[in-house]
Amino acid sequence: MMALRSLCVRFRTDFSLTKHVHHLCYFACGNSITSSTKLHNVDANNGFLMKRISFRSNLTWTRHALRNTQPERGLWGWLNSVFNRVDEDRLKEVGPDRTCAEWLLRCGAGVRWKNMEHWERDYNSLPGSNYDRYKIEEIDATGSAVMAIGFPHLKGLRHVRRIILHDCRYLYDEALEYLPLVKDTLVFLQISNCGDITDRGLVPLTQLSNLKELILFALPEVRDREGVERMLKSALPECHVQFTESRPTVEEEEEHQ
Repeated sequence: MMALRSLCVRFRTDFSLTKHVHHLCYFACGNSITSSTKLHNVDANNGFLMKRISFRSNLTWTRHALRNTQPERGLWGWLNSVFNRVDEDRLKEVGPDRTCAEWLLRCGAGVRWKNMEHWERDYNSLPGSNYDRYKIEEIDATGSAVMAIGFPHLKGLRHVRRIILHDCRYLYDEALEYLPLVKDTLVFLQISNCGDITDRGLVPLTQLSNLKELILFALPEVRDREGVERMLKSALPECHVQFTESRPTVEEEEEHQ
């Protein structure tokens, strides 16, 4: 049931998407699902709107669909890949920054525009016009479903200074190969609590020549942490590299500041 709830929360976009989710689940699980889409105000202060898909099914069907028909990660990973792909027609229509923002918000991430203080986290609140005015300066992909297939969206971005990739369940080494697309402006990068990133995946970070701060922690598949840290410090002499097994303590953060 948690997978179903997270899926409903993540796809905060136009009504047509709920139809796609309905049909994808129908064919993937071989069960009829009745879905109804309603708008709910879940945060009166921010006016945050989300769409909820109501599934009429019992726990027996849910357990069967998620455990017996197909592994949960495989099913939802495949669904996520659909929403990660680059839409070339959309890119031509609205430009790289807007297309990238739409990708990130579809996947549950957030962006901050250049010269603006607030964060965009609701797909439905994205600006409706003047797309060229809005340039992405920060990306926070914490807990999002971003995948390697979506990272080509970074191409053409000219103002990205900070990226956080924390607790990204579908993040693999291949995704990090696209980070050099923003190497001319990127000064801060955090990659943490991503269980599928390996030593090899961190090699492309050596190309981030303007990076000033690199925070890495909770990457269990990196086997030679000290060796990787030496490699990064050697390649990025102007960058503060911090690579720990777990989240840095308050004392460690204050020491750096």
